[in-house]
Amino acid sequence: MALGAAVVAGSFSYIARQYRGLHDQPAGPPEIELKESMTHEDYVNAFASLPALPEVAAEIGSVRSHLNQFHARKNAVMQTINDKFSTSEMTYHRFHGVTVEVEKLFYANVKSILSKLKLLYSHIAEKGADKRILPPHVVQERERLKHEYIQNIRNYIGLNEEIILKLDRLLLEMIKLETVDLSSVESLTCLQEIDKLIQHTKYYRD
Repeated sequence: MALGAAVVAGSFSYIARQYRGLHDQPAGPPEIELKESMTHEDYVNAFASLPALPEVAAEIGSVRSHLNQFHARKNAVMQTINDKFSTSEMTYHRFHGVTVEVEKLFYANVKSILSKLKLLYSHIAEKGADKRILPPHVVQERERLKHEYIQNIRNYIGLNEEIILKLDRLLLEMIKLETVDLSSVESLTCLQEIDKLIQHTKYYRD
């Protein structure tokens, strides 16, 4: 009886391991839609619907936070521009124009992150073969690619963190500004830094 029970228990244990093994296999990559034109809400919804992926859980959380932070900062900057300057003033158009360019840059970075995540999810989902039967160099190359995708994502996150900080600085400088003279505005350090960031990124992307 004891032997029979042990055999049955062993069989159930084996079946359970096989069942878990099947369900531990990576699911297919999620459907990540990258439209040519995407709104803030499109990006929020896209990141909200991403399934959990331990390798980039912190990074996805950062992007979600950045989307909320940037939206709030941009609205605050635009409100301050409208309250402080007249649309007939060159200063108004200078601040408004740089804010629009920063917005384009921020969302271009978010879109690049989404594109890299799409590749990463696909890359991980395709890793169905047992590492023990793959040549070591293939396993190493897969790991190298995965880390490269993740590093690219982190680079874009770093850029967007910098953008948010510069918007904070711009908002503070605008609030303190006591003149609408364009030459005085052009001398603002934060405005010059934003200009450099925009030009550098445009050159890099081109």
